[in-house]
Amino acid sequence: MSTQTKAKCRVCGCTEDHACPGGCSWVEPDLCSRCLINQAEKEIMLIGSRRMSLSFSGVQAFQTLSALQLALRHPGMPVNIQKLIVEQIGPILQQFVSVGPATAKLARLGWHPEADEPVEAEPEPERRIILPGE
Repeated sequence: MSTQTKAKCRVCGCTEDHACPGGCSWVEPDLCSRCLINQAEKEIMLIGSRRMSLSFSGVQAFQTLSALQLALRHPGMPVNIQKLIVEQIGPILQQFVSVGPATAKLARLGWHPEADEPVEAEPEPERRIILPGE
């Protein structure tokens, strides 16, 4: 007989043999993924009215703007997050980094995928079979 006890979720009581409806996995030895998600959803509702401010250097602001513009190209980006970036976060960063005509233009063009510069792939090295004596 095994002396090892089976894992059991401290919140809902699910086990390896009786998982949550829809399935779950272990995120801690005694906490299942379904209960973690449920708790996170409750906590997210609590932070809805909180506000925050950030402090960036100019370079960090430009890098963040560029990363957000690139992230918008991902097909899985949720529409509500797209809207937040395009309508609220992006314009603040864009205005901050637009210190001259060149940075203003780059920041503006970053919203338009058709303005992206193609990146050439590194050429594949020549592949060949090397025989003994070559």
